[in-house]
Amino acid sequence: MINAISLVAGPVITAPVTMALCGIQNQDEYISILRSRKQEIIPWLEKMFSIGSDGKA
Repeated sequence: MINAISLVAGPVITAPVTMALCGIQNQDEYISILRSRKQEIIPWLEKMFSIGSDGKA
């Protein structure tokens, strides 16, 4: 659960530091990156919380 929260909230909380480290000047550019990342996070979360055919996580 901690990993799921950090995938979603981490980039928002650390935005100023991440933008500075990556040299992103425009907040709209960062938001665009977050939107594209959102498409990747959903399958990761589905895999994290999926249950195998034997009923075990």
